[in-house]
Amino acid sequence: MFGSSTIIVAIEASRQPNGTYLAFTDNGREHTGVDVISWIKEVEKRGAGEILLTSIDNEGTGQGLDHDLINIATRSSSIPIIAHGGAADISHVTDAVRETKVDAVAIASMLHYPALATLLSEPSTEEGNSEFLRTQRPIKRYGQEQLAEIKKLLKENGLSIRKVAKC
Repeated sequence: MFGSSTIIVAIEASRQPNGTYLAFTDNGREHTGVDVISWIKEVEKRGAGEILLTSIDNEGTGQGLDHDLINIATRSSSIPIIAHGGAADISHVTDAVRETKVDAVAIASMLHYPALATLLSEPSTEEGNSEFLRTQRPIKRYGQEQLAEIKKLLKENGLSIRKVAKC
């Protein structure tokens, strides 16, 4: 049992040509036609405690988090926003926290792509994005820090790390 009853709702968003953001599902493959701000307000009304906001456009690119999307979401929300999508190194995390009003940043690629490149001398052609791993072009964008080093760097930059209750 978790120590908290907070429900975190995941929202996947993509910038449209007119500058607005729409919500998507299925890892960005299914268009909902719903504006992100409207969906944020709806999930709050339904009882969400936090929002995990993923920029589909930045996810996996290593180009940093989408500050415009984060700012739109934090201005529209009365609940905490966790930004996700695009972080390749510690500067992307610290920049997002310092330059927006985001409550937290979730990281994935900056941990798993460098780890996979190290662990897999011969990437499997049957699992995962083997072309991504085989070419290693995007991996070069990602820092090589392990989780303990990332935590240390965050603390050195004056950022806190939230501890999660164990099941």
